[in-house]
Amino acid sequence: MKRTIFNAILLLFIVFNINAQPLAFDNATFSFDEWKTRAVPGIFGGTNVQDGINVGLSLSTPVNSANKVVPFGFMLDANYLHQTRRIMAFGFATGYGSYFGEDNNDHWGPINKEAEFRYIPVAGAVRYALENGIVFGGDLGYAFGLHSNWDGGLYIRPIFGFNISEITQLNVSYTSISKSWTWSAVNIGCTFNLNK
Repeated sequence: MKRTIFNAILLLFIVFNINAQPLAFDNATFSFDEWKTRAVPGIFGGTNVQDGINVGLSLSTPVNSANKVVPFGFMLDANYLHQTRRIMAFGFATGYGSYFGEDNNDHWGPINKEAEFRYIPVAGAVRYALENGIVFGGDLGYAFGLHSNWDGGLYIRPIFGFNISEITQLNVSYTSISKSWTWSAVNIGCTFNLNK
């Protein structure tokens, strides 16, 4: 019962907060940048999209049967985004992913205890931002394998993020690399904008 009441109060707060926000077309002299500086910092804390060069780090774990062979890994991320509209940006993304095999005799696809799963993605990137700091989008391209067991595959990475400042974004993403098998992983990370 207490949980239901709490959820109802939270929902009302969100609805009234959204309705209280000014819209650009309500006022000809409206300035989004001026509104942003007056907004509650916890609700909105940053630019719409991280325009320019961004670098980041993500911790990752496979979500399919590969997690018996490779329990965790990390990803270094880099992208360049060009803001074409106030809420949208296009660009390209790359990085480096490395996953560490466990010391056992299991194997999955090209991975075993002697062969770490490492790759460099090269992809197009798109980001779409909402006015409350929430950003979503994805990367689509090819992941080049860095081991003789495999040469790479189709790279897909949908991303959901939240700007906590002008520079910093927290994000959650899903990575899929497909060839004759499909690598799937969930990532939690942080990116930093180098242009601020």
